[in-house]
Amino acid sequence: MKNFQVALLLVLPLVAFAIPAPEAIEELKHALVERQNNSTGGTDILGGLGGLLGDLVNSIGPLLDLLNPDTFKQLQSVLAGAAKLLTDKTVNDIIKVVGGAAKLLTDDFVNAISGIIDAVSPLINALVQLISGVLGAIFG
Repeated sequence: MKNFQVALLLVLPLVAFAIPAPEAIEELKHALVERQNNSTGGTDILGGLGGLLGDLVNSIGPLLDLLNPDTFKQLQSVLAGAAKLLTDKTVNDIIKVVGGAAKLLTDDFVNAISGIIDAVSPLINALVQLISGVLGAIFG
């Protein structure tokens, strides 16, 4: 309990200094109100809805540029290619391949491959040292 009181006494001044002064809050509030009035012209009856709609139209503009015949032709060719690839036969083949991979990747298989890699890694290190030694002897 005593430690908590000491910690509280140490933290309390930091918290007090972290709270902004009331003047700074008022200045921020004034700046935000001024910014809102400037962005809406100060005469917007709808409370900024006109500016919001203008921003929305400006944001949609680039999307509207995509709506042209070339885009639709390209999209149609992509969908036609996907339709050729995703026939019933190819989907069944994909399912068979995934099922075969699932049968292969058992815990025993993964453990065996891990064992092989662990056994081969010292051999690879020795081979790398041998090759670097030979290259060092050749090129000095």
